[in-house]
Amino acid sequence: MVGFSGDIKCENVLITSSNWLYLADFASFKPTYIPDDDPSDFSFFFDTSGRRLCYLAPERFYEHGGEMQVAQDSPLKPSMDLFAVGCVIAELFLDGQPLFELSQLLAYRRRQHDPSQHLEKIPDIGIRKMIQHMIQLEPKSRFSAEKYLKEYAGVVFPSYFSRFLHDFYCCWSPLHSDMRVLLCQSAFQEILKQMMNKQSSNDAGVTSRKLLEEIVAKESASFMKDSQRKREDLGKGLLRDAKNNNKNPSGPQPVIGNAQNSTFPENLKSLQSPGELLQTISNAFRGNDHPFLKSITMDNLNSLMLEYDSQSDTFGTPFLPLPRDSMRCEGMVLITSLLCSCIRNVKLPRLRRAAVLLLKASALYIDDEDRLQRVIPYVISMLSEPSAIVRCAALETLCDILALVRDFPPSDAKIFPEYILPMLSMLPDDPEESVRICYASNIAKLALTAYGFLIHSISLSEAGVLEKLSLPRKPSTSSSQTSERMKMINSDVQLLHLRKSIAEVVQELVMGPKQTPNIRRAILQDIGKLCYFFGVRQSNDILLPILPAFLNDQDEQVRTVFYEKIVYVCFFVGQRSVEEYLLPYIEQALSDATEAVIVRALECLTFLCKSGFLRKTILLQMFERAFPLLCNPSKWVRRSVVSFIAACSKSLGKVDSDAFLARVIRPFISRRPVPLASDKDLLRILENIL
Repeated sequence: MVGFSGDIKCENVLITSSNWLYLADFASFKPTYIPDDDPSDFSFFFDTSGRRLCYLAPERFYEHGGEMQVAQDSPLKPSMDLFAVGCVIAELFLDGQPLFELSQLLAYRRRQHDPSQHLEKIPDIGIRKMIQHMIQLEPKSRFSAEKYLKEYAGVVFPSYFSRFLHDFYCCWSPLHSDMRVLLCQSAFQEILKQMMNKQSSNDAGVTSRKLLEEIVAKESASFMKDSQRKREDLGKGLLRDAKNNNKNPSGPQPVIGNAQNSTFPENLKSLQSPGELLQTISNAFRGNDHPFLKSITMDNLNSLMLEYDSQSDTFGTPFLPLPRDSMRCEGMVLITSLLCSCIRNVKLPRLRRAAVLLLKASALYIDDEDRLQRVIPYVISMLSEPSAIVRCAALETLCDILALVRDFPPSDAKIFPEYILPMLSMLPDDPEESVRICYASNIAKLALTAYGFLIHSISLSEAGVLEKLSLPRKPSTSSSQTSERMKMINSDVQLLHLRKSIAEVVQELVMGPKQTPNIRRAILQDIGKLCYFFGVRQSNDILLPILPAFLNDQDEQVRTVFYEKIVYVCFFVGQRSVEEYLLPYIEQALSDATEAVIVRALECLTFLCKSGFLRKTILLQMFERAFPLLCNPSKWVRRSVVSFIAACSKSLGKVDSDAFLARVIRPFISRRPVPLASDKDLLRILENIL
């Protein structure tokens, strides 16, 4: 300690939003020693709050006429403040209960009071031992502050506290918010290594303080150079604009927009460059998705159908496993708090975006409660940012963090219907297309995450946790069977409301006034997950009516993606809906002017045929419709037709294949018998003829 306070107590300990501690009330007029038989001095100087608690070291009291005669203005000693620090730590761990009042401290000074019984309420043994050592009566037996940090490292203080974290805070505190984000971004890999107790990649001779100072110097120079270039570009733009205004005073003034965009690519490049941080974050999240968010592929469509529950209109009830412990790092919540403390004051949009992505990265290592209570509110506040890149980053971060949550308190059981979805309600009308595309790309993930939250809240309700939080009610006279039925009805109602909310969002994105082909393609990419979320009945009622909007789009890429993904819709809506509603769309695609659309439609028919999804009569109709495409000039299309014919042959069997398929193809092939079941042989023969 360089300076001594002399009056350390909770009222004089100030904590910033970034968890940096300051001591207040350094008053030089306060005496070092006061009499023990006259409480007036204590009340005047040290008890302005009137709580009567006393954290002054016992040696600071003296008896009138005793052997110890000292001057009141004698200098303070470090051991005196350390006694007070021990008392403050004790009060924190005792939930606000003071360790000593004045009378108790005087009794403790005379060895007539033992605070150890009071300290037994602290469950942490290491904290308890450290406090007892700090408040011992003999001043010379107390350690210095530095020695306490060393002696209790790994017991009370984490190993990274003195080795790295304190130096990081020292470098962080004097910086402005933009530089703080730059420092955290550049040092994030080092932060992870230190927090996870892994060996640093740097040489042993380079201390963390020196490394951080070098990072700050480097980023400061880069930041100043970037700002200078931006000011110069802005100045040139203003001069150019002034000349234009002289020629045409009423003309438009696009200078600010041009100036902002002039350095944007360079800034974005520099953001992604440090250690390929963005790719690291993406890879880490890809391996920790919620079980609901597993990829739905064509290979597992049949198994999903087997899990369908017609009564609840859901596809099984997946369990909620806890995340891997290897990803947990208790100290990362401190870095999360640092980022939350400065994110609102960051000025540059690219750095605001970087701060949001760093929050996303740090959220991977903290627990669910901190994700919900600390990170989510700040991320949601970023959804109203003026910059579109910040809003997109906030939306993706929100969806990714919510997908990490496996467990949550009962108070957050309705977080989606009452908080998350209302806060996202303005995004379908966002003026920037990129934000709407981002929302469309994540709506399926958001829906399945909300579904997982709903299932967990239902399990809490079944366990009686939610009922305990509500007001006590009179015992019901109904039977337990009626109670279970009511819970099931309530669960179905909640799921119906959730599906209705998501359906409104999907319809607004696909058919609203601000829809675009890019938004529709984004929706189609995860149409399988949306079908999984809506169930069979809701998929028929909600998704089927909006499918014509995709086909009516003039963008050929939208139609191509539609026929690529329509196979998922076919499986989820059922065979009857496919035959009556979707097959006419697929048949229409066979006469499309775009090769990719034809190929995707044929691939869809091929997969449905291999899965036994099409009846014999429907299969023959599709064969007659697709057969003329063997004369298509595109080799890509001809190969797709041959694959479909081979699939039809395997599905029909040898007898029906010879009766219905071979007679149609025989005029084109001289070889007998016709190799219908092998698409490779059939394609080779047809290629030689056509």
